[in-house]
Amino acid sequence: MNQWLAVLPALLVGMAFAMQSGINATLRTHLDSPFQAALISFLVGACSLLVIVACQSATWPAPERLARIPAWLWVGGVLGAVNIGLSVILAPRLGALLFTVSVVAGQLATSVVLDHMGWLGFAQRSMTTARILGTMLVFAGVLLVAWGSRSQTT
Repeated sequence: MNQWLAVLPALLVGMAFAMQSGINATLRTHLDSPFQAALISFLVGACSLLVIVACQSATWPAPERLARIPAWLWVGGVLGAVNIGLSVILAPRLGALLFTVSVVAGQLATSVVLDHMGWLGFAQRSMTTARILGTMLVFAGVLLVAWGSRSQTT
């Protein structure tokens, strides 16, 4: 897929993430627990994935194949749970914009290192001046959004 054609669905993922944080935070208000809200979000997501996997023609991997997967690769689910759990707590406190731009800044800082080092299955892509400058601009955006939000916090 052309890199520019892949940007549009990636932007849609970002839009969905911003909406998901608000939806899950509102769910929390109905349940009085951020972790119950995160669990319900994960259960609905897992059920959705079960339907998708059931509709695929691929066979489920044998237990022996699952047992050969390195232990560190199972951490993705834990990171997802932490992400959803913290978003339920932090998004209402920070607001959609400050929360999302902070998350994106953290993702960029980590991504620039992952790309540069070629870690976690990413192809090695050098840390260029343009990449560092782009990341710094997003961090500047975090500061501007936080500064602009300081008098509006609850």
